[in-house]
Amino acid sequence: MGVKGLTTYFKDHRHQLSHTIELKPRNLDDSANTSLEARQEIRVVVDGWSLLYSIYNLSGEPWVYGGEYEALCRHVESVLQSWMRVGILPTIVFDGPTPPLKYPTLTTRIQDNFIRPANLFFRTSPVARSTPRSLAETRISPPLAFSAILSKLLSMASELDVEITQGEADSYIVSLAGKLGAYVIGNDSDFVVLNSEGYLGFIPLDEMLWWVSESSTLKGDESDEFQIVTKKKQKSKMKVKESRVTLGNGPLPPSATEELMELSLVLTVYEPSTLATHFALPTSLLPLLGAFIGNDYSSFDFFRSNETAVNRVKRMADTLSSVLKDAQSGDPKKTRKIARGGEAGVIDVIGTTAERLLQWRDPRFSPTTGEIDKITEAVVQSTLQYALIHPESLFSDDDDGSVRANSSSQRSNSAFEEIKSMYLHGYHSGVFHPRLMELFSRGICFPTLFLEDPDRECCARSIGRPIREQIWKIFVIGGGIPDRSIKSNELHIDQELEEEPQEDDDELVDVVEEYSDEESSDEDPLAVLRGRLQRLSFSDAAQGANEANEHMDLPQRRIVTEYVRRGARVAAEDCEVSGMENLFWYDEDHRIPAQLRPLSERLYIFLKVLHSDTPTVRAMAEEASDIKDKLLWVLVHRWVLQTLHTRAEGVEDGNRRREREKEKWTRAESEAFLSSLCEEQENTELPPIKERAIQLTAQVAAAAEAIAWLAQALLLMPLIVGEAERLFSGRRFHAALSQRHKGIGEQFQRLYQASTENLGNVFSEEKGKRGKKTRKEIRDGPKSSQRTQPQPSGMFGALAGLDTD
Repeated sequence: MGVKGLTTYFKDHRHQLSHTIELKPRNLDDSANTSLEARQEIRVVVDGWSLLYSIYNLSGEPWVYGGEYEALCRHVESVLQSWMRVGILPTIVFDGPTPPLKYPTLTTRIQDNFIRPANLFFRTSPVARSTPRSLAETRISPPLAFSAILSKLLSMASELDVEITQGEADSYIVSLAGKLGAYVIGNDSDFVVLNSEGYLGFIPLDEMLWWVSESSTLKGDESDEFQIVTKKKQKSKMKVKESRVTLGNGPLPPSATEELMELSLVLTVYEPSTLATHFALPTSLLPLLGAFIGNDYSSFDFFRSNETAVNRVKRMADTLSSVLKDAQSGDPKKTRKIARGGEAGVIDVIGTTAERLLQWRDPRFSPTTGEIDKITEAVVQSTLQYALIHPESLFSDDDDGSVRANSSSQRSNSAFEEIKSMYLHGYHSGVFHPRLMELFSRGICFPTLFLEDPDRECCARSIGRPIREQIWKIFVIGGGIPDRSIKSNELHIDQELEEEPQEDDDELVDVVEEYSDEESSDEDPLAVLRGRLQRLSFSDAAQGANEANEHMDLPQRRIVTEYVRRGARVAAEDCEVSGMENLFWYDEDHRIPAQLRPLSERLYIFLKVLHSDTPTVRAMAEEASDIKDKLLWVLVHRWVLQTLHTRAEGVEDGNRRREREKEKWTRAESEAFLSSLCEEQENTELPPIKERAIQLTAQVAAAAEAIAWLAQALLLMPLIVGEAERLFSGRRFHAALSQRHKGIGEQFQRLYQASTENLGNVFSEEKGKRGKKTRKEIRDGPKSSQRTQPQPSGMFGALAGLDTD
């Protein structure tokens, strides 16, 4: 979340709004009982998503191949180790489920950051899109980055704290920083608008400066010196007592520096009180200013087209400040212009500010009272999103994103509470994905999208949804996914029936007027009857399904809304959770939710759902060795092969069947995928970018996320996934595909056996192997045993070739 244009304003007024902190390598021999000041340490709360995006963009790792997760984790570890070396004590906080008010903003970001770059990539020629500039313009975040980095951070739990909030993290981050007496590190300008007692200020990630003293590294070399020079009459915000050499900006430390212990760090700090003084506003009204300027929850057309971002922020602040001064001036004339009745309150200030802004944009425009009230309500709603959340009430049941039981599971409320407690514990521990919590509590799902062919069906829909459908059923049985759409439809039908006028036998009806020739020619007189018949059929079907569910003690039907790609846009699809009566693990004799089953039964359900309950796969799941970390990718491989084969077999149309056959993997591609998991050495050369390899990677990523979510829903983490997501390397996979790698070694043989056991012929045929004829034979044609006689040339040859009677 960020205030539009405020970051640009900060950079233009940096010397007026900020001060700096210099951190040098701390003395590790200091006693632990000394104060933070004596140990030269500071506490910071870090916006996890901002840190992830910043490190990813600065790392230079190729994105187009699907992600280099182990390398990305090494960069994260290097950043945090370097921070702690100079005395930064970090607490990293990630966002939880998205607030419903922010869904439009989230869908816009998905459109701009995923779908639009992918569409641009595939609409560009192969040569042009492979250039560094084109790849930088179409950069997309790796699909498994969050899970991989989170597992790395959890492995460093002894050195830092990691938390996941239940909603938007910005307010909680500032609240926690105030409680700890800490700074906030991130990229969002909201961290200067928000404030709490004890909060020390906001440190932008991109304004960090790494440097090293000249005496420690470059003695005698004056050519590369860097020294900040200030005028005598000007107060310097950055005083440096010794010559120093800058080695880089941003959170990433210089990778080429050998003496990392000598690195120092300069931080730029923006305080809310300084910003409030600069704008002549109370600190408590900074959130109101942010709502007027525009954030993720509000956007208003208060500005002229030729205004820059800096001018917009300044004019907005000046207008709000002038209205506030008039309201507090004590002058009855000025107060009456603001207050609608009595004393001027905050609502009056908001309405007057909006009116003045609209009149400044267009002096000829006079807004109505209704328009001002509508803007006022939107500003208030946006300002309320800045309300601070105390750390103690983070997971209270009254919170908007809290898990709640659906109406049909009230009979087994104790089971639901137990499941809820286990999910919340996994959420606290970082092994239950925030998107999965959003699905369980609200029935809303945002599958991760990545680079894929926009002319084909979305992989999150074709590959991942069949798995997520099983997750929906597990959640519904466990009391999750609230009932919303089915009841509203039935209510709509009942209202429609009630609104129809009741027939009165004593009422006189003009038949000629009721059915005139004009109406009979344009309208179907049977339409009303057909509508009633359709509604009756729907009601009977719904009643039959509900009776079957009640007989099985199953919850009523549920609706899940998924936001996936449809063509070149994001679309919300309402999906019914159907087939509850056909669950193989839930019947009249087994009415215990899957989450409460023993580990062996949950593992059986997990493998059975993925059609992978084979001896080899089960042995891998129960084995305590390094190969167990690759179990996730074996399941991913099996699922992709089976799903694509089933899709091809389910189509009868010839053209569509051929297209589905082309989607299937070849045996060589499967061997390349498994061999890339067995390789440990990283190839520095970048493989060619091929559309086929990109599509295979998108299928793998969609299946990996869905299978990991299924494991989390069945409380099998980290038994199934663990750190497996960090083992995948898109670069190695693409290189193996381009070089036709054939795996060797015992580990590859075990992976291949587990990946293909009991699958049958699910592979597509290799090109050039469908027939027995070679290209030379096809070119030369069939050979004849009789020698052909040479034909005469010229006119006589032409006449000789004519047929004679």
